[in-house]
Amino acid sequence: MFKKIFITLFCLCAVCVFSSESKERLKAVVFDYNGVISAFNQNDYRELCEKEWGEDIATLDVAYEEYKNTVKDANYCEDELWAFVSRWIGKEIPKGWIEKLTSFIEENFFNDPKMLSLIQDLKEKNLKIYLLTNSWAFQYKILKDKGDFDCFDEVFVSCVYGLSKPDPKFFKAVLAKTGHKASECFFIDDKKVNVEA
Repeated sequence: MFKKIFITLFCLCAVCVFSSESKERLKAVVFDYNGVISAFNQNDYRELCEKEWGEDIATLDVAYEEYKNTVKDANYCEDELWAFVSRWIGKEIPKGWIEKLTSFIEENFFNDPKMLSLIQDLKEKNLKIYLLTNSWAFQYKILKDKGDFDCFDEVFVSCVYGLSKPDPKFFKAVLAKTGHKASECFFIDDKKVNVEA
């Protein structure tokens, strides 16, 4: 809750300062999705994973990172991921896992109303609003079909572009597609490494 309030205030203050002091006019705000726009209970996700896999979430996170290190250019495949996790921890994929995970995403991922209000405020200032996020193809499809990305002028997702944050090529692809200069964009992410990229 505090994090979302901080992001909202920080963004509004930055837009005001940027607009009044910068030689470049701010033209776009680029948001991350998970942890910024989305509001879902991480504890519920942790409980689901631990219950189904019988493993601490930290173990699954390590397996996930190991899988990412084996895949080039963010071309993640969820079936390959879970097969890799299964081999890495030495357990079978839980029965019905993909269906349970899909249901969890459908029922628990949603846009935070405060962030939607902020986006509307920014649009009223004639700013373009973009989404730049790392996402699995199945998660992206679910959220897109639900309309969770409808508030954005354009959406840039790792599984579509074959690039992921913090790779500078992903940021450059956004600038090339939108025609904006980096100095005209304000980027909001909940991970320091992505902001520093």
